[in-house]
Amino acid sequence: MIRFLFEAPWSMVHAPFAWTKGLGVLALLTLVPACSDPVETLLTQWTATLSPVPPHFLEGEAAAVSQFGRTQVSVLVRGGLPGEEYLWRVEEGTCQGSGALRGGAAQYPPLRLRDDGTATAATALAGVFREGDRNAVKVVGTAGSQAGKVLACGEFRLLR
Repeated sequence: MIRFLFEAPWSMVHAPFAWTKGLGVLALLTLVPACSDPVETLLTQWTATLSPVPPHFLEGEAAAVSQFGRTQVSVLVRGGLPGEEYLWRVEEGTCQGSGALRGGAAQYPPLRLRDDGTATAATALAGVFREGDRNAVKVVGTAGSQAGKVLACGEFRLLR
């Protein structure tokens, strides 16, 4: 039997491998359309203006860029006292309601106000913002009577 394999014509020995390669390619082509969440290659840019939630005075801006299955988000706040620290997050929905958190709480570094009363932070979230989605960025107090309260909020809108 071993002698037969070495003496057999090349096409006879390798024909089964060619057939399995073809089957693998066919299986791959069958699975690709079945993917429910293909990687988004289209780059989209989003912006939000953070308005104070009375009686608070914080305001700011946020920007997001979505592509390749992830979204980079950055936020800038101003109007607080130097040394204060705030939390922030992106939620599905609007400023008027409470929505599902995008990503995990640990993905959002705190906003620490500098001497000029401003703070910036950024994060990368799994998933992309899509046209028609509603997402809001919220800045939340961490101390005293502000703890857990939304101090400023803005809803992302699609730039392009």
